[in-house]
Amino acid sequence: MNQLLRILEGFGSTWLLLLRSLSYAGTLPRQFGRFIDQCYLIGYTTLPIVAILSFFIGSVLALQAGYSMQNTMRTADYVRMHTRADDTILVLAFEP
Repeated sequence: MNQLLRILEGFGSTWLLLLRSLSYAGTLPRQFGRFIDQCYLIGYTTLPIVAILSFFIGSVLALQAGYSMQNTMRTADYVRMHTRADDTILVLAFEP
């Protein structure tokens, strides 16, 4: 019974938050400048952090891919290049 009451309280508080946020919809045209400022702060000023994280994540993924390829393919005979009939698209096939 207590769990049901907690669930209903959660739904009720969610609806109250929705109604409160809808009551501020009329002030949005006056706050457009603040919205643009927040978009700038969220997007543009976080680019250095995103770039650094992307570099390190890419490095880890490259190391893991290289390690797994090194263990599964012992020689270059496993990798062969095949072309389609029109000779425009190359498909890399791994053959054991």
